[in-house]
Amino acid sequence: MGIALSTKNRTFLICVSLLGISALASWILYQCFAFSLITDMYEGRSLSVLNNLIEYQYKKPVEHYLCLADIVFYKFWILAGIVAVPVIILRRRLISVHRRLAADPEYSILHLHIIFWLSFGVRLFVLPWAINLSMVGDEGYYWLAQDKLLAGDFTYVIFRPPLWPCLLTVPSVVMHHPFMARAFTTLIGACAPVLLYFLATIMFNKRTALVAALIYALYPVHIGYSHYLWAEILFGCLCLISVCFFLIYAGNADKTKYYLLAFLTAGIALLAKESSAILFAGLAVALLFVKTKNRFRKLMAAGVLFLAPAIVYSMAVSCVVKRVVVLSDAPVVNFRMAAGLFKEDYSFETQNNQALELTKFVAHRSLSKTIDVMKEHFYNLWTPNSFPINRLLKGHSLNTWHKYLTKKRGVALWGYDNSMHWPLAYFIAGSYIVIILLGLTGLCVADMSPFRVFSITCLLCLSLSSVMVFLCSRFRFPFMFIFIMYAAHLLMNGKTLLCRLKSPKRIVLLLILLTLFAHIVYTKVPTFGSWG
Repeated sequence: MGIALSTKNRTFLICVSLLGISALASWILYQCFAFSLITDMYEGRSLSVLNNLIEYQYKKPVEHYLCLADIVFYKFWILAGIVAVPVIILRRRLISVHRRLAADPEYSILHLHIIFWLSFGVRLFVLPWAINLSMVGDEGYYWLAQDKLLAGDFTYVIFRPPLWPCLLTVPSVVMHHPFMARAFTTLIGACAPVLLYFLATIMFNKRTALVAALIYALYPVHIGYSHYLWAEILFGCLCLISVCFFLIYAGNADKTKYYLLAFLTAGIALLAKESSAILFAGLAVALLFVKTKNRFRKLMAAGVLFLAPAIVYSMAVSCVVKRVVVLSDAPVVNFRMAAGLFKEDYSFETQNNQALELTKFVAHRSLSKTIDVMKEHFYNLWTPNSFPINRLLKGHSLNTWHKYLTKKRGVALWGYDNSMHWPLAYFIAGSYIVIILLGLTGLCVADMSPFRVFSITCLLCLSLSSVMVFLCSRFRFPFMFIFIMYAAHLLMNGKTLLCRLKSPKRIVLLLILLTLFAHIVYTKVPTFGSWG
């Protein structure tokens, strides 16, 4: 017992010593080179990527940036120490998980390393182009929301689900610049292909999982979103974790804790995006196809688990702001936008009247108008357009006067400053089209399974939400892992799966879906480069 404790303490001391040595070495290097490097950055004599870190560089004296660098440096190491302590304490558990994965023939540690470092490397390579990107749409809201949270103001956060702005406070504490938040998003985005590898391994095998994860790691739209300040990246990762837990349970109904974790994770995802309701619908319907006892009782328990985090949050925030809040006010705003009733003066005081106006409008809307609205939003959901494409092209559609003012005032262009904007835009749209075509084919010819039921339910609910939800391509993004998984499944088992197209039902269904998608692509060609 004494020897074991001694070994444990020795390892702990070694880890703490290494952390201390690293901190000391970085402090010495910082003291030697920080002053000259920051001065060069301020005067524009360093690398362009580093020069861009000092925004509005001639608006404030260089001493301001030297002081800011000191604050960032010490905050980083304080935060690193806070994070390192629990990691060191849990190191034995982490090593145990690593060894278990290495010993499990279903997984490959080499695959995991390849996927993560490729995913992280690609996103890190793109990150410099986002140093001074202006914030657009909900990005501005999330950045301002974390400011309000740090200031102790919780009223502003209720306009959107709270989890993402709460997490954004972590990078903001280190350095109050959107670039730190974008780097934080990049790290989360790099983990998504790893999670997809686990999911696809459970569903198929590690060869198919490797292909699916590599496609996801190199999927251009995911790379683009990995440095945006939107909640979709976090929500997508939570979706993957939830489905992983569910498939483990579906494979062995005795592992009840994974069923509980699946729906609890979906409930946590609801605190990131309201679209988690679609995730829950997919899991709930799939649960009915799992061979287990007391399905309906478990379904009711799943509903309680799913709603529990949102209920607890809603009760707490309602007490703080002294008014009833049900998760967020975003759905009312979205439904009004979908109905064409959106107003800029939406506020606490006007929300009840505007919600009532929305209800009356929808109740008296004609069936033909409802169908037209649904069709418009459905096409916007599955268009080959996407926000990364829009951002690539928008920066080059500014007129000369706007570009002059932008440069004069020191404000970054709305889009990327990239000379290959049109080829990249076509490449992004083309990759999306290929993945959808392969994914639809793979989904139609795959065996029936709980995951296939989940996939069909999610895609159907997402599409049907166009009846009253204002949709754009961003809403499909967290669920693209479904198409990527079935695309990889088709690529790795093409001959076997394509033989199943001899079934008339599968052929007719696939032709209908492909024709519908081709019509959407053709219809949306004139709008290429729009918001998406």
